[in-house]
Amino acid sequence: KPSNQANKLYLIVVGRAENTGFSYAFTRNKAVTRGNGPILADHINATITIKPSNPSLKVHPVSNRGEKLPAIPSKYDDGRLIFTTSADTIYYIIE
Repeated sequence: KPSNQANKLYLIVVGRAENTGFSYAFTRNKAVTRGNGPILADHINATITIKPSNPSLKVHPVSNRGEKLPAIPSKYDDGRLIFTTSADTIYYIIE
């Protein structure tokens, strides 16, 4: 279904991501060391606005182990669901 008609959306909000110990050549056009886990990711603090057809959707962060966490604050305004992401997670389920 189109996102505005879906009953469940998965959202990933992340900036740059790379393995611990990853390194580039001086010109940054070639990997020198691939590194290992865990993956280091730049978190993005953002205000997300979507216009769903279902006004009862809740936003749940998801842990890095895949566990759905309690819903975070969100609001509906003029038919739009609005919430703010945080540095605590990059994964969200909107359902």
